[in-house]
Amino acid sequence: MAKDYKADLGEYLLTDWIASEKDLDKAIPDASLAGVSDSLEVAEDLVVEAVQIELSADHLRLPDLAVELVSPAGTRSVLMTPFNGLVYQGVMDPNDPDDLVKGYDKTPMLSNAFYGENTKGVWTIKLIDVNSGEYQFLKYDKGYISIPNESNGMLKGWSIRFHGHKAKAAS
Repeated sequence: MAKDYKADLGEYLLTDWIASEKDLDKAIPDASLAGVSDSLEVAEDLVVEAVQIELSADHLRLPDLAVELVSPAGTRSVLMTPFNGLVYQGVMDPNDPDDLVKGYDKTPMLSNAFYGENTKGVWTIKLIDVNSGEYQFLKYDKGYISIPNESNGMLKGWSIRFHGHKAKAAS
């Protein structure tokens, strides 16, 4: 049976996007658990219901990337797991397997892992390339398709916004 909540969370708020520097151009090391990170300072004091990001990153093999967001409280949310089911998104033209999508372009992602936390503080995004080996997948009408991965990716930029409500003042 579902729990019956009586507390009023207050007015729902959706913040404006807070963007990183334009053209971060931070290298995502190939097959390195060190990955690359970037942080944004958030001054607004809200209680989180959901956190949304937009990610721009160049990478020839998106299934190699893990995308993680870390809150000021230290909570970690994996927004995109490596080796996910998005295998064919790396090829733009289905008739030309060499026409590769170069990565994420303001791709939206959302997490509810930070529910109830405060927005104020430093939020950090981390991208990790987990594979340098062979990678191929089977496309029903083309056979096996291999996507090369000989170079570093690039974190180009990211933005964050919050779904939530005002923090209640201490009484």
